[in-house]
Amino acid sequence: MASAAKRIGNYLKQFTRHARVPLFGNAYFLILTNLMPSAAGFFFWTLAARLMPAEEVGWGSALISTTALLVSLFGLDLGTGLIRYVPLSIEKSPDRVNTALGIRSILAALAAIAFVIGTPFWSPALVSIRATAVGVSIFVVGNLIMSINELLDHIFVAYRSAKYALIKSAVTGLVRFPALALLILANATHNGLGVYLSTIVSAAIANMIAIGWLLPKAYSPYRLRLGIVPSLIWDMAHYSVANYVVSFLLQLPNLIIPILVVNTALGAVGAGVSYVVSMVAWVVLVIPAAMSRSLLAEGAHDAHGLAQHTRRAITFSLLLVSVPVGAIMIGGSTMLRLLFGVVYQQHGSAMLALMSISALPATLFSVYVSLKRVKRQSRELIAVSAMVSVVSVGMGALLVNRWGLSGLGLGLLGGQLLGGLVSIPELWRTVRSDESMERSQ
Repeated sequence: MASAAKRIGNYLKQFTRHARVPLFGNAYFLILTNLMPSAAGFFFWTLAARLMPAEEVGWGSALISTTALLVSLFGLDLGTGLIRYVPLSIEKSPDRVNTALGIRSILAALAAIAFVIGTPFWSPALVSIRATAVGVSIFVVGNLIMSINELLDHIFVAYRSAKYALIKSAVTGLVRFPALALLILANATHNGLGVYLSTIVSAAIANMIAIGWLLPKAYSPYRLRLGIVPSLIWDMAHYSVANYVVSFLLQLPNLIIPILVVNTALGAVGAGVSYVVSMVAWVVLVIPAAMSRSLLAEGAHDAHGLAQHTRRAITFSLLLVSVPVGAIMIGGSTMLRLLFGVVYQQHGSAMLALMSISALPATLFSVYVSLKRVKRQSRELIAVSAMVSVVSVGMGALLVNRWGLSGLGLGLLGGQLLGGLVSIPELWRTVRSDESMERSQ
């Protein structure tokens, strides 16, 4: 008994030392930051699927995906710019952060208004959001809230305080449940607005806690102040714009899925199923995404240790991601049936398996993206990201009408396989670079 306790104690000590390495510690917090809303979202969508028709889930998921798409398209990826530039001028960071928050708010509101005006052209299936002034207002405010919510995660990473992003995500995930319950009781779920509103309200509460309490804890001089200092954005404009293109291209396949599906013969039911499947698969994909962001932060703080950080990131991500991939391959179909219903199992099982497998090549591609960002090699990164996105969306759009959601999953897997293959030469050069330097000395 004493021997077992001693072994457990040694394991805990080893894990503590491992987690104290900033690359791993921040990655763990980022994984939990994304898994927290994913886990809450998992149960949230289970509840929604049980309490509402699949059509309502589909409309709600399409609205949420539209907002996510607009946030990505008009956010200019200022968050990645902050991760790269905050460490270079920490004393200017409060003004830099406030300027980024102000610009994102303005762009989010303008983007939402433009989308509402052009809904008959962008997505005829969502034209109902134009029906009332209340619906338009909810959509515009919702875009502003979600844009700030997304930027805050990057700000915490820039300050190397991802643990506070975890707290924010926990609030966002947990508040959605009572919000949805109240909206269902009030019979305010028509055309997916109940699902959408519950997401917006929870994010708004989390934003207030993050800005008023958590950000000053991450960096004590920080205080929210209205105003924009153009010079603090201009100096990272080139870097942010290049990474904005990359981030949008990388997110486009997943963001466009429900919007793409709802406008096909699969309709709102197919959109609902695809959104739930994507949400479940995101539990796997969050691992390489979190490690990629942590590697970017460490590369900005310690460029000389990039080769070691890269080796660690690849090994850590592949080992960690293999566990949920195996679990989904074995029990994913049964899980969809038990938690969401037979409709989700029949139409989404193959898509879930294919998206889960794509996490393996996505791990290599995510590390590649961070390396290119640290090295500021934007042109090559944009070209590769465009290829991955075109293959993912193009194959998915082509095959979804022939094989349903399974075809969509094949398209997403094809894009990630391409990205993984293209990444290998750069990863190999980087991890071997310090060995070459040692031999030359």
